[in-house]
Amino acid sequence: MAVAADSTDSGPVRAAVEATVRAFGRLDHVVADAGFSTHDNLADADPDQWREMLLVNVLGPALLVKAAHPELTNGGGRTVLVGSTAGVKNTPGTM
Repeated sequence: MAVAADSTDSGPVRAAVEATVRAFGRLDHVVADAGFSTHDNLADADPDQWREMLLVNVLGPALLVKAAHPELTNGGGRTVLVGSTAGVKNTPGTM
């Protein structure tokens, strides 16, 4: 089952979790794997793109975990958070 939603908007994220539970009867796990980099540098970067990046990379996973938590707790499910190598090794052009 695929559900298209904006990962930074709590309503659609919650609705996706609810639709999954309705379709399958329970929630065994969630995988937070949304993220991107702006591929710019400090001199020519667009702060609005930084804001969008932070919302997707930080707020998005938090909203998913919050929405899924009650169902995962009830069924002993698991949460998987996917990270980026950018958090370990900085490369030119990534902010």
